Amino acid sequence: RGTWATLALIGPPGTGKTHLAAAMVHDVIQRGQRARYATFRDLIRSLRATWRRDAEQSEDEVISDLASVPLLVVDEIGVSMGSEAELVQFFDVIDRRYQLANPLVLVSNLPVPDLRAALGDRLHDRVRENSTVVPCNWASHRGPAQ
Repeated sequence: RGTWATLALIGPPGTGKTHLAAAMVHDVIQRGQRARYATFRDLIRSLRATWRRDAEQSEDEVISDLASVPLLVVDEIGVSMGSEAELVQFFDVIDRRYQLANPLVLVSNLPVPDLRAALGDRLHDRVRENSTVVPCNWASHRGPAQ
């Protein structure tokens, strides 16, 4: 059993948030543990893939796998998160991680108030407990906007 904690890397595009999150996943794997990086859309797609008749895993198996991995990084929080059904699926994953006390890293371009709105009250309440928000508000590594 881990320790429930959420790290939120927030800031504008190009500041290296995804790079930092990927480095965390890499470090955990190098230490011999499992870790997973997924965009929000990838996570939802993997859950929806279980709805096919020929699916190799059930939805509960995918949720259990996402919940039990020692570190889960979910990127692109707030991008195309309009569906209530998607938020319910995401809540199921995060709630199970919360029950197992496995840490979570969220990556988003949204400021904190917009992130809360994108997650909804129930999900935001889970992720804010024992959370650290790291604002990544330095200049883009991709250069100045044109």
